[in-house]
Amino acid sequence: MAGEGPEESVRVHMVGLYYRGQRREDLEREYVETYHAIDECVARFRRQPYGRLVRIPDLYSRDELKTSEAFNEFYSRTTSQNGLIVRLEGPVGYSHFTWAMCDPIGRGGVWSSSQIEMIRRVAPHVRQLVFVRQALADAGALGSSLAELRRRAAALILIVDPWLPLSVSVDHLAAVLGLTRAESEVASWLAEGKTVGEIAAATGRQKRSIYWHLEQIYAKLGVRRQVDLVRVVLAAAECV
Repeated sequence: MAGEGPEESVRVHMVGLYYRGQRREDLEREYVETYHAIDECVARFRRQPYGRLVRIPDLYSRDELKTSEAFNEFYSRTTSQNGLIVRLEGPVGYSHFTWAMCDPIGRGGVWSSSQIEMIRRVAPHVRQLVFVRQALADAGALGSSLAELRRRAAALILIVDPWLPLSVSVDHLAAVLGLTRAESEVASWLAEGKTVGEIAAATGRQKRSIYWHLEQIYAKLGVRRQVDLVRVVLAAAECV
């Protein structure tokens, strides 16, 4: 589940519920339309730090475990009453997204330490998958063939190794695009795949400061989306 908008007014943007390997759109609709608004764990979950793996029942009080309609009806039918859930930072424009897992198979619904460690290790890769898919969706490239992508440079620039730095200096980026050094740093890091939270941590700034820089960058470059900014940055990198 992906949440869109600022923290104080998050809207459900996308839900994907898979049960025994099959997507269940009927259950997705049922949860969003019937249970999400009354699910007691939602508000507590949104206060969890990014990356913290939590047992679903730990998000309910003792009384709520007995009375909650969401927990006793929906989570029971989807075998999720002993599931795990983690809040991950979403792409720009999204407050967060949720990765939830149903009960473990066997072991009486008890998670082993090796299973928990595996999920912790996989979580960053799940986050990166969501980032890439959202960027492709923004570019209208999901489901496109390789030939179609070759005809659309805007989609191709998204298929980069996020851990490799761009071959352009911040000073060069500032000179070519007319940005301040701080704005150039933000633009470069976003193009590398870093999140607003990661940029804030690396620079010692608040996230709202990074968002302010983004607004200035978008205004100067005449772009509105992160995918458009990445295209401009990569084009500037070629002007060495």
